[in-house]
Amino acid sequence: MSQESPRLQAGECQYKIPFHEPKPLSVKPQDLALATLAAGSQGLLVPYSQALFDAIFAKGLAIDDAILTAIATNLGISQTDFQSHLKSNDTQNQLDLLTEEAFNRGVFGVPTFLFGSEMFWGNDRLVLLQHYLKKSS
Repeated sequence: MSQESPRLQAGECQYKIPFHEPKPLSVKPQDLALATLAAGSQGLLVPYSQALFDAIFAKGLAIDDAILTAIATNLGISQTDFQSHLKSNDTQNQLDLLTEEAFNRGVFGVPTFLFGSEMFWGNDRLVLLQHYLKKSS
């Protein structure tokens, strides 16, 4: 178990996953989203997102450009392809569109989950989202 606050320790016990308070970033927060979308252009959005969350919250790494690229190459994306997509106007435009959509739908914090027209905000609402998903299937 991590040496974090009692509140974080309680969350770590509830979800049975390690959790560390994120270290300060040496990249802009927007770069995390762009990196995820760049991996998504290679069909690896979910695996990249999971690896990035693991690096930040489970391993407690200080994220920089080298780690963003290492995550991509560990998933089989060439460094050249990843950097090309990361810096492309198409990736920036995609992020701008997703940000605008989130704003227009009322997203205001993380984690926020949208399912159809329903919005679930906060990790304490995950149980409600699970219930809604089961009821909808």
